[in-house]
Amino acid sequence: MKNIIYIGGSPCAGKSTLSEYLGNKLGYKVIRLDDYMDEHVKEADENQQPVMYKWKTRPWHELFSRPVDLQVEEEIEFYHEQWPFLIERLKCEVNEKMIIEGCALLPAFVGDLHGHVFYMVPSEDFQREKYAERTWAFGLLKDADDPKDAFNKWMERDINFASYVKRQAEEYDYKVYVIDGNKSVEEIGRLITEELQVKS
Repeated sequence: MKNIIYIGGSPCAGKSTLSEYLGNKLGYKVIRLDDYMDEHVKEADENQQPVMYKWKTRPWHELFSRPVDLQVEEEIEFYHEQWPFLIERLKCEVNEKMIIEGCALLPAFVGDLHGHVFYMVPSEDFQREKYAERTWAFGLLKDADDPKDAFNKWMERDINFASYVKRQAEEYDYKVYVIDGNKSVEEIGRLITEELQVKS
């Protein structure tokens, strides 16, 4: 039995919520890769990790005000730059009965990992609805020349990133769940445990 579950996907798909639910249900430890982001960004070198370094040195409202295509390219590159940091970290922490979740688990990265792998991406409507509930998101953009435009570009970035992850996951034959709010976390959790045949 492979007792490690990897949950990849795009922002605002409910990965953390589902991981917490499954962790409690199955008795698995949960590792959230986003928890390491600030640490890794601080370690970024301008020459070796230029995108990570840019995210460290430029304000969020400026980053999200740029063209959407550029933001999508940099989001993907960010995870490529961060992956070596994460691999080293996971070598020290990975054990049996563990759930590892985060956007950094791009489908192209996880082939050498041992465990169950699946992906979650939100529908566009679900993403916009849930982001609108995150008041901190608007605080990041308050100094933008046009906060509404910056927010819309942020949404478009993540919508395009979700499409990229879904397409790549399907190419690698990983299961993808499109989250639209019509199923509860308990229902999704049951589908996943049945699909992966994981027992507590």
